[in-house]
Amino acid sequence: MGVEMLRASWTRHTFAPHLHDFYAISLNDRGRGAFDCRRSVHDAAPGTCNLIAPGEVHTGRATSEDGWTYRNLHVDVSTMAKLLRGVEWRRDTHVTFTSSLVVDRELAARLRRLFAIMTTASSLLQRESVWLSVDRTCDSSP
Repeated sequence: MGVEMLRASWTRHTFAPHLHDFYAISLNDRGRGAFDCRRSVHDAAPGTCNLIAPGEVHTGRATSEDGWTYRNLHVDVSTMAKLLRGVEWRRDTHVTFTSSLVVDRELAARLRRLFAIMTTASSLLQRESVWLSVDRTCDSSP
């Protein structure tokens, strides 16, 4: 699967405007951060999720003395299309998210579970099952 996992913790780092050729799905764990995306500043508080589609220009920076800690999934476009087809998505598989930052307890819980499974020895079936549960939760539109 075309997925990379990243755990980051920043205290004074600032990301200049940039974009990716993959989907970035993040769970904000501790501290606080902010990022500019779609002409809005988003407050990345613990428990919120950042949803950035390929090609979306965004920034990022820690905004608290405790820094900003988050876990991030980088999902390539072809893998996202495969996941969407797996849940019988009938529209264009190149999706954008309706919001760059969401407060969704269910999505955050499913991402926590996915990160836990991806960092421990587990079966392919377990990983794919959790992936599909996250994919069904993501608020997206064609």
